[in-house]
Amino acid sequence: MDTSLDSDEPLGEYVRRRWERNAPGSPRFVWSREENFVRRQGFEGTPGVHEHLDASSSPLEIFLSLFPEELFQTIVDETNRYARQNPRNGAGAPLICRPEIPFGTSGEEVPKGSLVDGPVAVDRFDILTSALHFADNEGEHPAEDRLWKLGPVIDVLDSTYRSVLIPNKNVTVDESLWAFKGRHQALQYNPSKRARRGLKVYKLCSSDGPEAGYTAAFNVYMGQDRGEFPASMKAVDDLMTKAKLYDKGYQLYTDNWYSSPTLFHYLQSRKTSAIGTVRTNRRGMPSDLQASRGQIDFRSSNTGMLCLQWIDKRPVTMLSTAHTSKVITLPPNRRGVERSKPEVVACYNNGMKGVDLSDQLAQSYPATKKTIKWYKKVFFYMLDMTTVNALAVHRALGGRFSQYKFRTELVRELLQHGGRPGSFRRNPPQNQPEEDPQQAHMPVDTPFRRWRRCAFC
Repeated sequence: MDTSLDSDEPLGEYVRRRWERNAPGSPRFVWSREENFVRRQGFEGTPGVHEHLDASSSPLEIFLSLFPEELFQTIVDETNRYARQNPRNGAGAPLICRPEIPFGTSGEEVPKGSLVDGPVAVDRFDILTSALHFADNEGEHPAEDRLWKLGPVIDVLDSTYRSVLIPNKNVTVDESLWAFKGRHQALQYNPSKRARRGLKVYKLCSSDGPEAGYTAAFNVYMGQDRGEFPASMKAVDDLMTKAKLYDKGYQLYTDNWYSSPTLFHYLQSRKTSAIGTVRTNRRGMPSDLQASRGQIDFRSSNTGMLCLQWIDKRPVTMLSTAHTSKVITLPPNRRGVERSKPEVVACYNNGMKGVDLSDQLAQSYPATKKTIKWYKKVFFYMLDMTTVNALAVHRALGGRFSQYKFRTELVRELLQHGGRPGSFRRNPPQNQPEEDPQQAHMPVDTPFRRWRRCAFC
C-alpha cells in the first residue's frame, strides 16, 4: 500500500492510509516474543497558561478567564426570557432562613448584606434557580442535539478550557459519573463509581505537574456514540480532536474500556503514544500469553507496540507504544522487602490519575443543588469542574492557595464583583421589544405577607 502524501490529498485521507497499513487484523500485523522497538515521538506541544494571567492574578480573574462575563450575561438573559415566557408569582416558595453557622472552619461568616445573606435573599435564590435557563425554549434546535439546553455554556467552556491552559505531555482519558436521580434516557449504572447511577461524562485531563487534574476537554454522554469508530475509540478520538492534541507527541493513559491494539495503532499514526491496561479478549490481542506469579510474559508487534502480562495478586495485562518489557526495582516497603514490577505498570500507576484527581477535588466542595431537571444538574457539575480548573491554573502560575482558601477568596470576590454597578447587568435580548411598563411592572404576592414584589423586576 502506497503511503506517500499527494500534494492535493486531504490530510485525513493520508492519515487513514497510514493507519490501515500494518493495522491490527491485517496480515502484516504480527505479534512476536521479541523486545519491543519503541518509535519515539518528539514532543511539539506548547504547555502552560496562554491567557493574560500571571502569578499575581486573583482567583476571580482566573475564574473569569474560564467562565467569562459574557457567559454570565447569557445566563441572565435566558433566565429572564424563561421567566417572561412562564410567568409565576412565587407561591409555594419555601421560607429558608440563613443558618447561623460559620462560613468556613476558620470562623468567617457570610458577609452581611451579601447576595446570600438573610431569608429574603435565600428565597430569591430559590426562585432564580427554579427559572435558571441557558437557551431559548422557543427557538429552533436540531432534533439530534440532545444538549441544546446547555449549548451556549458548553460551547464557551470548550473554547476557554482549550485556550487558557495547554496540558503537559502526559494526559488521561477516563469517564466520570455525575450523580443524578431523575429520569433521562442516557442514565448509566456503574457499581465501580461512587455515584453508581448518573450521567456519564468523558474527560481528558492533565496527569502531572502543578496543573494535574485540569480538564482540557469533556463530552457529556447522551446515548449517541455511533460513528465510524467503536464507542470506546470514538470517545478518545473526540476528546483528543477537541483538545487539539493530535500530531504533537502527547502521551495518553487509558483504562481497559478504551485500550485496544486498534486504538493504539491509530494513535501512533497521529504521533501520539499510549499506555493502558487492556482486556485479553480485545480484537488483535495475542492469544498465547502465559505469565506465572511474579513473572512476566510479553509480545511485541512490528509497529512498536508492546503487550505485557504480569501476575502479582491477579493477572495484569498492559498495552503500550512507549515501553519495553523492562522490570524495575521499587524502594523497600515497610517490612524492608524489596519489590519489583514492570516499568510499564509503574508508569501507568503514576500517569492514570488526572481524571480521578479532578473528581476528588470537585467532590470536596460540591456546588450541586437538588433538582429533577437534568440540564441544571449538569450545569452545576460543570461549574464545579470550572472551579477545579481555575485552581489548577492558579497552581500552574505558582500560586499556593489550598482549595478551601482559593474557593473562599473566589466567593468573596464574586460577591463584591456582582455588587458593583454594571456587573452582570441585565440587557434586553436583541430584536425583542421591551415590555410595556404599565403592563409588566405589577406587584405580586410572595410567601411573606409583609412584602410584595414586582413581577417584572
